[in-house]
Amino acid sequence: MNLSTIPNDSNKIVLGDPLSGALLAYFDKELNDGKHIEKSKTLIYYKTIYGNHFETYIDVSLTLLLIYDIVILAPVENSFPDRIKHEYNGEYYNSELGICIPRILYSNSDLLQSVKKIKRALSDKEVLALLWNLPKQAHYQIISQVILELTMAKNYNAPLFTLGKRQALAKRIAEIEYERTPELSQTNRINVISSYLDITGLLFKPMDLQSFYYLKTEKDLREYSTSFLKVVEDFKPENPKDIKRELLLLIKEAISKDKLHSKISGVFEGSSTIMNYVGLIPVAGTVAGLVGIGTDWAARGVDKLNEKHKWYELASQIEKIKSMDRINAALKNIK
Repeated sequence: MNLSTIPNDSNKIVLGDPLSGALLAYFDKELNDGKHIEKSKTLIYYKTIYGNHFETYIDVSLTLLLIYDIVILAPVENSFPDRIKHEYNGEYYNSELGICIPRILYSNSDLLQSVKKIKRALSDKEVLALLWNLPKQAHYQIISQVILELTMAKNYNAPLFTLGKRQALAKRIAEIEYERTPELSQTNRINVISSYLDITGLLFKPMDLQSFYYLKTEKDLREYSTSFLKVVEDFKPENPKDIKRELLLLIKEAISKDKLHSKISGVFEGSSTIMNYVGLIPVAGTVAGLVGIGTDWAARGVDKLNEKHKWYELASQIEKIKSMDRINAALKNIK
């Protein structure tokens, strides 16, 4: 596998199930009228790719695609944006969206080793315990996909983002096969993103692919994404309730330090969303009333992150850019 065109300083991840399935399902809906999703009702191959709950993870997977420079996916039979334009010699690299799908070249020796790895995994008691309630005819496909994702994570020095049983499978297979386990994403990173989407009410759906292109290639938004990503990667709490509390306190501290009272409504659309979590913060009142209570996050370098591109305003910036895209589209339609 070789994607020499990926910049060395890129923030990159390998996306695994169920997040990869959600992103693939989004592409199938946008580019193929959901025909492969429909096939997943009867064909185990597509059912294994998309999973049973892909709708749950579409917004999170799109957020990951937005905030990371490069998202690496395992090769599967699916529709991909502008495939003819961005596919060369069996590799797909869409530099505008930051999606990479490497070409997998197996020598006879590589193929033999891959088959041996799959057989070792399928004979392991812990692996079988994780697979026991999944269709037996899907076991080989699942294990081969996990092994491929681990290989890509190792080869590209990128963390593998996966959840649930797939994450447990990846950890166990990595223990069996590798002396140095490839980095697996900490679940709390994904929980932080989910909490941020929940708090701000940010939803990408419905959003067509062209609008997402507009978001990903907007230069100023890349800076907001970088700042937001730094906060996500430095986040310590793991309990979902603690994550939500700490994230709210961190947002509040950032707003207070920057004294951006006039911009608060742009982030939360008034007080309605944040007040749903008033039980998490020992202060009542409007959002403006929450400003001014400090945490120890300033000592962790948060002020520096807010000097230019304020990470907590990522959601409002996305909404502004989406609105501008709609305005531009409307202007084009005026005769």
